Amino acid sequence: MSTVLKKESAGYLAELLDNVAEQWRTEFERFVETGDADKDFLAYLDENEVAQQAVEAAFNHQASKFAGLASELEKRRQDQGSVTETQNCRSFLFRVNQGCRRSSKVALQAPSAQRAEVVANSTAALAGVTAS
Repeated sequence: MSTVLKKESAGYLAELLDNVAEQWRTEFERFVETGDADKDFLAYLDENEVAQQAVEAAFNHQASKFAGLASELEKRRQDQGSVTETQNCRSFLFRVNQGCRRSSKVALQAPSAQRAEVVANSTAALAGVTAS
């Protein structure tokens, strides 16, 4: 589990897990952390709107953490007087945030048979954002 999710698993993630059938909770955590999931879990997501909403809420939470990080970095950069670096950092984190949101929406709307491919492609596209 990522450091961010470990620190917050007692909070937001625990609340979201209440919306996921107990047998799928470990797979849910893996999916929201990595985008990887087995076919059976994707089939469960395809059938369960409440679990889909939990996935979307997890992705939105992660995106908001990126936005918070961008704000903190911007504040620190402004304190150091580097406006150009702040703008570049803010722009980068904004693109990552938007990429996370788009990826989660596309993945949740994709047919279950294609969801893993959509997540993989979105992850690759997001990695391309980080390279620019």
